[in-house]
Amino acid sequence: MQQLAKHPLTNDELGNISCDVRIALGDRDHMVTLEESAHTYTALSNASLLVMPETPHLLKKYHIHILPKK
Repeated sequence: MQQLAKHPLTNDELGNISCDVRIALGDRDHMVTLEESAHTYTALSNASLLVMPETPHLLKKYHIHILPKK
């Protein structure tokens, strides 16, 4: 995720992804906007977009320091 933030995929790279992709976010997510998600959804060639009501980003529920590191 940190690498994607530093070097986001281009529209051309996203358009070359041929597998089915579902972009999902909660309407209370503060880590990514609906506009950013919609942009990615439209750049993908075979995608769907799911917006979940009353849902924050799941990582906000966890203490980041207890998650496993690679």
